[in-house]
Amino acid sequence: FKDVCIHATVMTEDGRRMSNSLGTGVDPTEVIEKIGADALRYTLFSQAGTNQEIRYSERRTEDARNFCNKIWNAARFVLMNLDGKEPTEPSEFELVDQWILSRLATVEQQVRDAYESYDFQRAAQPLYQFFWSELCDWYIEVSKARLSDPSRSNTPLWVLLKSLEAFLVMLHPIMPHITEELWSRLGYARGEGKDGMILFAAPPSEDSLPHVSAEDKARASNAVQAVYDAVRNVRVLRAEFKVAANQECSAYLARDPAFADLDLSVFRSLAKASRLEELVSSGPAKKMPHTPTPLGEVYLDLEIDVAAERKRLE
Repeated sequence: FKDVCIHATVMTEDGRRMSNSLGTGVDPTEVIEKIGADALRYTLFSQAGTNQEIRYSERRTEDARNFCNKIWNAARFVLMNLDGKEPTEPSEFELVDQWILSRLATVEQQVRDAYESYDFQRAAQPLYQFFWSELCDWYIEVSKARLSDPSRSNTPLWVLLKSLEAFLVMLHPIMPHITEELWSRLGYARGEGKDGMILFAAPPSEDSLPHVSAEDKARASNAVQAVYDAVRNVRVLRAEFKVAANQECSAYLARDPAFADLDLSVFRSLAKASRLEELVSSGPAKKMPHTPTPLGEVYLDLEIDVAAERKRLE
């Protein structure tokens, strides 16, 4: 062997050595039967970095199983929206398309570097973050309106298939079973034998948007990231005041001039703003809960029990 990888010692969750005689051992075949092989593999790989020990926890393995379920359900969602269609590469991309493909390129480089240095933890973490928080919770959510419109669905479908293809290839060394199954179901398997297996698939390209300038990519990335962070801040504020997730309310924005030309329809939709009014010179006429965001200060028109809020803050 040219390279030999010696992983850290696997310990119990409370840091004790695993031993059958002490009753601290864990039978991996039982874990696989109960929770799944890919979930167990992800649990261990996601801790196999430069640390001196890996602490096994069934709770972590159950979280990894939830990750598997998320991947499976996202693939089903894409297949449902494909419904036999074969999307073609678009000539134009919206900002959110450029953003997710730019993020994909960044993750591809991070994962490639991590695998080459045998730092599996550094490969697992960005894959989880990209898939769960950016592709599923953000890109798919933002793209649902286009996906439901046959005249506009080609681009997000192509982007989703491109992203899933690269993601499955990158995740395969860690989760070989679910990635191989979805590789076939999503139609990436082209041919018989080796040609139809993800194990022999070419690594993802480093740039999914070679015709888009670096400046335009950076502009798109900054704009979408600003909307993403603004929505997250507003959701935190809504949760703080116990506003139901599906309840809409009027909002006001003192927009940052840096984003003067940015379309705010996505922000308004995901922030659950029934109405979004921009403030020109000063804040709203009455006091409202507000939060700073990259887009500017956002105010929510909520009915607040001042006495109760003062008591909570005290």
